Amino acid sequence: MTRVLVLQQPSSAAAVDDWLAAADADVEVLLVTGPGARRAGTERGARVRVVTLDAYEGAAATAQVRAVAREWRPNRVVSNSEKDVLRAATIRSELGLPGTPARLAVEFRDKVRMKALFERAGLPTARWARVQCVDDVLAALEAMGPFVLKPRGGVGSQGVHVLAGPDDVWRLLTTAPQVLDEVHADALMVEELVDGTVLHVDAVLDDADVLLAVPSRYLHPPHTFASHDVASVCLDPGSAAHTAAVAATRALACGLPAGHGVAVVHLELHLLPNGTVLAGEVAARLGGGMIKGTLAHAYGVDLSRESYLLAAGLRGASQLVERPNPPHQVLAGHMLWTSRRPHVTRDALPAWAHGFWAADGDGPHVAAHSADAAGGVIVEGENEAALVDRITRVG
Repeated sequence: MTRVLVLQQPSSAAAVDDWLAAADADVEVLLVTGPGARRAGTERGARVRVVTLDAYEGAAATAQVRAVAREWRPNRVVSNSEKDVLRAATIRSELGLPGTPARLAVEFRDKVRMKALFERAGLPTARWARVQCVDDVLAALEAMGPFVLKPRGGVGSQGVHVLAGPDDVWRLLTTAPQVLDEVHADALMVEELVDGTVLHVDAVLDDADVLLAVPSRYLHPPHTFASHDVASVCLDPGSAAHTAAVAATRALACGLPAGHGVAVVHLELHLLPNGTVLAGEVAARLGGGMIKGTLAHAYGVDLSRESYLLAAGLRGASQLVERPNPPHQVLAGHMLWTSRRPHVTRDALPAWAHGFWAADGDGPHVAAHSADAAGGVIVEGENEAALVDRITRVG
């Protein structure tokens, strides 16, 4: 009997329990979520039980989830949220369950320990350094020039600062004094500011096999979300950049330990002017924002569903296990209005625009992170250049 503990962020609308039940009618599901869950009130199958925590975040919630797991004794623990990676891995390690253990999961969450993942995969990275006092910050600035100061455990490009000189450092510590406390707590790191294009690859893994890897490029670096809307487009298949990005993803998969249990990754790379790539960051989850919808539109495959089935041990129901690396049906890209509100309406959009949405409100939009948007849209086109042109036209 397969018993799957699902950790689902309240903001998630993914029908995980339905996917699992469709794959195996005998599977038992215990879904843990929190207040205000988007799927609250959804009709569930007879083998699905829902536990709603008083609060989903925090140490008390983690302790409660662990207690639930110890009592219910699942065979698998699954999630597709950055914030649940370590929580789920801790339960696996505690109960001796298959899947990603805590010692590996932390390398997908801590950007310093993450460098070990890239080293094992043979992937070069930009220069970086740990910083624990202001002199470390200034020394790194002198050694590598302009750099990015960012949280070791950050998500969504939150708390990222680009510093080009000592004056920038002192100005930041004056306007945001909490940053100094974070430096002293070893909670931040610095990384060389790379002159190149930021790529992202969203891939489904089956141990060392890459079942699908989709490389895309951001039109602007995601940490600039407050001043530039976040947009990305699929790379032209067969292009040098596409080939390099897929090769880096395969190297990463081969560098993971056997039986690693990582079913999906969101890998960010820096494409240098000479065509080589540097590894930036990697997460053990699908990309956020509208990436999931964009890739489903392009390939006809729900990568989120695929990753849940693999993580739950139901690989026989996986569309990608049966037919790995399917060709795209159409190239696609998307735009998130993070720096302002959309100036277009659904009715005014052309036929190549899909999935448009706009948040309520008419005041200025102030994004807190790179997926905090006032609206979004998916575009399709015959090649990368057409996608860029169409995003520019709707943006």
